[in-house]
Amino acid sequence: MTDLHCHILPGMDDGAKDTAVSLELLRREYEDGVRNIAFTSHFNSERTTVEAFTAKRQAAFEQLTAALEGQPMQFDFKLGAEVFFSPGLCELDTRALCMGDTAYLLLEFPTTHKPHFIRQTLYNLQQQGIVPLIAHIERYPYVLEDPTLLYDWVAAGAYAQINAGALLEPKLCKKLCKFIQWGLVHVISTDTHSPDKRPPRMAQGVQQLEKLLAEKDAIATEAFRSYLALRENNYKFPNCTAYTMQSSLFVPLNSAYNAIQVFSCTNCDFSDPDAFTSTFDLYMAFCAVYGSVFQDITSFSQEFYRVNVEKLEKTRKRIGGQNNRGFYGVKLHA
Repeated sequence: MTDLHCHILPGMDDGAKDTAVSLELLRREYEDGVRNIAFTSHFNSERTTVEAFTAKRQAAFEQLTAALEGQPMQFDFKLGAEVFFSPGLCELDTRALCMGDTAYLLLEFPTTHKPHFIRQTLYNLQQQGIVPLIAHIERYPYVLEDPTLLYDWVAAGAYAQINAGALLEPKLCKKLCKFIQWGLVHVISTDTHSPDKRPPRMAQGVQQLEKLLAEKDAIATEAFRSYLALRENNYKFPNCTAYTMQSSLFVPLNSAYNAIQVFSCTNCDFSDPDAFTSTFDLYMAFCAVYGSVFQDITSFSQEFYRVNVEKLEKTRKRIGGQNNRGFYGVKLHA
């Protein structure tokens, strides 16, 4: 296995404080089956320069490799960085902060607020040949509350990473599994800092993920079968006029209206007011079962609410009322 996010280099940041801790972390990585590691110490352009950082990083790397001599562990290492987000990153020599000889740059966002100019900065980095990898997306409340943010970043060419330890938290794990199934997560890493406060838990995280995805596989298979049956029937919904899928994935509103009615009746259960499912969940499930009918999630949300307003109104009021990306109190059938 490969770990693309860790803080194992000694004395670089809030990770391993010395080579003894570094060796202990490497031992645990090795026991988990990790053989390839990118060292990604914290880099903040407001606190240091690229030149000073890379010089310190090289010294720490040489110190660690010297301590590794004679140890019964063999790894392939790359030097990288966990770069704190700033719109001014494009003015730096970010190539020196990428993982080894690759173009992948690990980016960390603030956890307290969503910074401005994310999409523009991601675009500018890619114009320079840099491939952004967004670190531990599960730590950003604004992403968990609005997954369409992550969808936009991934659609724009970025990749996303989660921490293996997050998969061991039941509630968080369920949401991250959805992100993985939607193609919004691409890398699992440890983000290990120390043997006690944040140990490497790659093997546990991967085992938990495999277990949960296996349980969901039957549901995904059935949804895909439904989609294939619909396609073979020329996209004809029950009691609806047949239509042919356009290249823009858009169909007349009356067909979309009928599709929403069928979807609501056959795939949604409104009997449990405590089982909340976001309209993003609904949108992804709708696409899996029927194929894309709406151009985007907003138009789907508006139409879904318009068709089902009488069934959704009480729940919507009870939870305070949200926008089209909010929660509507809908429970999907498995």
